[in-house]
Amino acid sequence: MRILGVDVSHWQDHIDWPAFYAGGVRFATVKCSQGDYLLDDMRMDHLKGAHDTGMATGAYPWIDPLMTPEANGNKALEAIKNLPVSYITPDMEQWWSDWIAYRKWNKDPQHNPMPSQFNKTKLANHSKLMIQWFEKNFSGPTITYSRTSFIRSYMPDFATFLASRKMYIAQYPRVFTKGTVTTWQNLPNYMPPLTWKPTPPSPTTDVRMIQWSGDTFIVPGYNRVIDMDYFDGTEKEMREFLGVVATPPIEPTHEEKVEILWKEYLKTHI
Repeated sequence: MRILGVDVSHWQDHIDWPAFYAGGVRFATVKCSQGDYLLDDMRMDHLKGAHDTGMATGAYPWIDPLMTPEANGNKALEAIKNLPVSYITPDMEQWWSDWIAYRKWNKDPQHNPMPSQFNKTKLANHSKLMIQWFEKNFSGPTITYSRTSFIRSYMPDFATFLASRKMYIAQYPRVFTKGTVTTWQNLPNYMPPLTWKPTPPSPTTDVRMIQWSGDTFIVPGYNRVIDMDYFDGTEKEMREFLGVVATPPIEPTHEEKVEILWKEYLKTHI
């Protein structure tokens, strides 16, 4: 069994969370901060909206290795203070050590050199200290977000550290043509087969939380593409994995789901 989820940030606004819930989404991971210099200005609306529907809610801070673990962590805790956050997923995907050079290269890679990258050992050590900081200072589960390919390429020593720890892994079993957009109704046709399992960085890493598509699907209640996630297990197992103890609301009836989805259809087609 798989439980659907989404991850969102300020790039997604005006989400109809009840429509997400009616469509089967049961957890939402919301960007809260970046380094020690940015608070995501949609975090409060997203977390409250998702939580009020009964979803499990968590936050992801973008970890900037140019800042100390303490600076990254304190900004994240500032961002989620008094907000409904059951779990935290530090986002480990920055390999560059110069933002100005990175932005130039990312905008025009043909005419700008790649930015310098962090020393692999230093990046691995920073990431270890970052996860340990959250494990000490955050009350709920700390679940590392990254890709196995990223870890192997930029900080291979971090793989051993993740043994027996929880991970929210980004791994796409289906290659989507750039610019592909499809509807929620087609989602079952794109889901990975039940026999597919992601490749963890360590054989004992718990990788049941998976981001399995990029910006491809248009979800009920939102008129632009969005990432899709799932938890590999039952809803009860998902809530235990994410540290959610509250009982979810009563499941809407089939008729109520149809009514919610019909209202969303009318909004975008009339």
